[in-house]
Amino acid sequence: MEALVRIGVLKQIEDLPLFVEGVDRDITSDITTRIIFDALVKFTAQMLVQFPEFSEGGHRIGAFTKQIWSTDALEWVDVEVTLPVADGKALLLVPTGWARPTLLMSAGRYYETSVLTFAQLEQAVLGSDGKFIKTPKDRLKKQMGLGRGRSTNLAVTMKAFEKGEDLLAAFKAFVLGRLDKNEPEDAAA
Repeated sequence: MEALVRIGVLKQIEDLPLFVEGVDRDITSDITTRIIFDALVKFTAQMLVQFPEFSEGGHRIGAFTKQIWSTDALEWVDVEVTLPVADGKALLLVPTGWARPTLLMSAGRYYETSVLTFAQLEQAVLGSDGKFIKTPKDRLKKQMGLGRGRSTNLAVTMKAFEKGEDLLAAFKAFVLGRLDKNEPEDAAA
């Protein structure tokens, strides 16, 4: 994992679930929320002004001390923020366009698309008709070193990088292409 950071393949938080066991939707969401907390507080403040019902009819807002990342100081700082209260807890609002119920960048999707495709092309042989013959992905999955898992994702990504191929960049292009086509949510898993 450290090698991916050093060589510059791993650049974004959304890449972590592809390679780190136990990092999935919840942890990625938690990390991202902590980093963009200040922007979410500002959005929530705008919504409080736009929708006064957050503080009317039994609803209330409260002052809370929260830790945010200061882009000026480049450190975590405590600030007092005003947020709506739900069940006695601070409520942070998130713009609908900023959230999804599923990760587009999932370890399984990366494995099925980028990792196994690289392995297919690496093992392909030229047939007598001039066309490449590729090992089916279901057979590749049974080969030593190509079983499903983040360790395989990491090993094959490093192997591809050593051969001058950036599987992660190709995967991100694939995901963006699917997103641009307004892929249905259930197909994104």
